[in-house]
Amino acid sequence: MRCGRVARAFGLVLIAGAVALGDIAFGLVFSGPVQAAGWALSAVLIAGLRRFAGEDRDLLRLGLGAQLALAAVHAVAIDATPGALVAGGGNLPTAVAALATLALAAFACARLNQDRAAVRIALDAVALTAVAYLTAFALDGAALVTAWAMQAVALGQVARRQRDEVAAYGSLGFLALATGYLLAFDVSPGAAFDAPAAPGDALLAVVAVAAAAFARARQLPGSVTALAADALAALMVAYGTAVALAGPELAIAWAAQAAALVSLAARLRGAPAPSAVARGDDSVPEPHAVAFLAALGFAALAALHVLAFEAPPGALVEGVDGLTGAAGALLAIAATGLATARLGPEARWRTAGAVAGAGALVYLGSVAIVTAFQPDALSFHPGLAGLEVRQEGQVLLSAFWGLVGLAALIAGLVLQRAPARIAGLGLLVLALAKVFAFDLASLDSIYRVLSLVGIGLVLLAGAFAWQRLRPGPPPAAVT
Repeated sequence: MRCGRVARAFGLVLIAGAVALGDIAFGLVFSGPVQAAGWALSAVLIAGLRRFAGEDRDLLRLGLGAQLALAAVHAVAIDATPGALVAGGGNLPTAVAALATLALAAFACARLNQDRAAVRIALDAVALTAVAYLTAFALDGAALVTAWAMQAVALGQVARRQRDEVAAYGSLGFLALATGYLLAFDVSPGAAFDAPAAPGDALLAVVAVAAAAFARARQLPGSVTALAADALAALMVAYGTAVALAGPELAIAWAAQAAALVSLAARLRGAPAPSAVARGDDSVPEPHAVAFLAALGFAALAALHVLAFEAPPGALVEGVDGLTGAAGALLAIAATGLATARLGPEARWRTAGAVAGAGALVYLGSVAIVTAFQPDALSFHPGLAGLEVRQEGQVLLSAFWGLVGLAALIAGLVLQRAPARIAGLGLLVLALAKVFAFDLASLDSIYRVLSLVGIGLVLLAGAFAWQRLRPGPPPAAVT
């Protein structure tokens, strides 16, 4: 028995030495991608012989790994170096041949090692890495991003049909590669609002990532991964819109996309829930909630763009240069808010949409009044009594806020709508604060008098309306 073990160990040492000498001889005789191909094919041969090895299967797996490692090192160090990938040099056919052979060999070895999950996963990971590296060598720019995105979708489909975890994680990895390359090279965040050198290619890359993320989410309905993929798709749509458009058109487009998502959320509200949601998994929002959250994100982007560029808060003092563009953007935001008021998933969101839409209209009216009464603007009329036109605009702005607040208050009282009453009171308080904090400190005496008289009359009218139309006490609870 002991002699048999010694003989067996001695035989294994001889086999290992013979394989090593064979590798050295093969490396001396051949060069280039033939070396990598030969070592990769020898790994497949060893994987096939493993079935007949009995007790020596683990040793053959080590030999398989060694041969595959030789092929990988040769491919990365000689045939397809990272330096050549970055600099764009190297022999493309040689690199493609070496990496393709490595990927095919690793995939074949994985299929021949189905009984060991860890080994199969490692080999599949090597194959996917080689495919990604090969794609990067063969393509560049938008074509590379599109290829990685398509590979992500294909792997996601494999994962869905075969329940393969490696394919699932590989799909996410390819999607991450496509997104990272897009943001690092094709359209960096710092240049998103500038005109790209190749806008067509940049848009193609963004659309490819967005489509792949959307398709990946559909492959895993009702999962956290699907939620993340949907979020990535929405971000890419917003990003692509910023690449394609600028100025008020960008804000209008974001607002329109928000309105479309609100409508989609309303249609999805009665749709069957995905499996995870149906099982009661509270960590995964329902599809209509995901669409509505995306709509809020697009609406926030549109509002921030308007407040930063088209009609910043300083426009309430100095007006804006492009009133038409600002008006279009604010009207689009108002329309989105009103759509939310009609189609929102919950009462609180419908109320918030109505308030946001009305607020955008009030802000538009305010900016229009101040812009019309600027020294450089086409005023409605010359200054009254020789006083400055800008101060007239501030008096009219205070009156506008007061009258709109009064109208909202009366409407809320008549229609028994608490949100309208609160919004009206809030606007009245804002008008009163403006009169005391700004008008009295900045305007001439006659304008201060006009502002005080105007806000006083509005407050008296509001008090009268409240006394006549105030809501009654809530009904007593039935005991």
